[in-house]
This record gives sequence, C-alpha cells and structure tokens, in this order.
Amino acid sequence: MLIKDIMTDAVIAIGPDMPIVDAASMMQLRKIQHFPVMDKEGQLVGIVSDRDILIIGSEHADAPAGLSIKDPIKKVMTTNIKTCQPDNPIEEVAKRMLELNIGSMPVVKNSKLVGIVTAKDFLKSVEKIMGGAEETIRLEIEVDNRPGALAELLVFLAKRSVNVLGVMTSFIDNDLVCFVLRVVCKQPQELIEALREADFHVTWPNNSLAHSA
Repeated sequence: MLIKDIMTDAVIAIGPDMPIVDAASMMQLRKIQHFPVMDKEGQLVGIVSDRDILIIGSEHADAPAGLSIKDPIKKVMTTNIKTCQPDNPIEEVAKRMLELNIGSMPVVKNSKLVGIVTAKDFLKSVEKIMGGAEETIRLEIEVDNRPGALAELLVFLAKRSVNVLGVMTSFIDNDLVCFVLRVVCKQPQELIEALREADFHVTWPNNSLAHSA
C-alpha cells in the first residue's frame, strides 16, 4: 500500500499571516489537527499542529515566550518541513514519522502539495489491510522462520476454501515467525482444530477461547 492510498488529498492549507486564534478556530470547526502553511505563491513554507497552538500561554516547557493568540501563525509554525511523496510505501513513511516523532507529513509531488498523511490515516490503513471492515476472524499462528513456511500455511487454508484477507507479522526471531491473519471462515472452530492437527501452532484464539466459541 502506498501513501496515495491513505492520504487526505482535499488538503486545507492556511497562510503564514493568519492569526493563531483564527487557525485554532478552524481546527475546531473542521476537526483538523494539522495545517500545512502556504505562502501567496502557493509554496509550502511550514506546518502547524494543534499542539503548537494549545501550548501558547501555558506553563509547558516548550511554550514559546512572549506570544499571544493574536500573533500570526508563522511565529509558531514548523519551517523545517519533512515531506513524503504519493508513491512512497506506507511502512517507510510510518517508520520515518516515528523516528522524527511527528504526527503528520505533507505529501508533495513535483514540488506541489497534493495531500497530507497523519497518524490516524495509518491506523485506518491497518484496519483496511487486516480486513477489519469485513466479517472475519483473527488468527495468530507461529511457524518456523524458513523459506516456504508462510506459503505452506496459505496453501493449507486455500485447500479448505478459507479466504485470507490480510496477513501481518507480530514478531520474528531466529527460529519463529508469528503471522496474524484475518480470514473469512464459517466454521472457525473446525478450522482451528484442523490447523492444530496439522501441527500449526495457533496462539490465538487460545484453547479456552476456541473451545468456548
């Protein structure tokens, strides 16, 4: 999945001279936490978050001194802007945002702002990848960390007409990989028992939950 698949492309940007109080009102009205800031030439010159605004006048250690909500947004916006591109893989951008400890990133193409991606967008993408919007069950299965192990699991499921909507890993070590799967299955208890009989280590649902299902 790429950034263009999860980003907000109807971006609302503000100007650097907008009073901070007006930007705060817009955030509340539109339920937005981040605004890209663009100059009169349409160039991206900054980004501002609700946190940047909320700490003004507070006793927070990062609160800028001598500012009021009547000052222009350019006095609180971040000018060292980190951006991504629409065709960047979401996992690469998510990793970069975590490393930078930022909650959003403007999306640019050919030096033009085309979208914005936020932490909330990544959470939605996880739900989509894992088939959360469908009627599915969740399986966690440990397999040997070797080539072909996942393929064997998927072949086993396919032979039983189990539709796999999403696959992720929850941990990997030298010996084992734990795969988290979202599957469509009308008889989950029978499937879990069949997996265990075939020596697949099902860690979720656990025995107590599986037998009470």
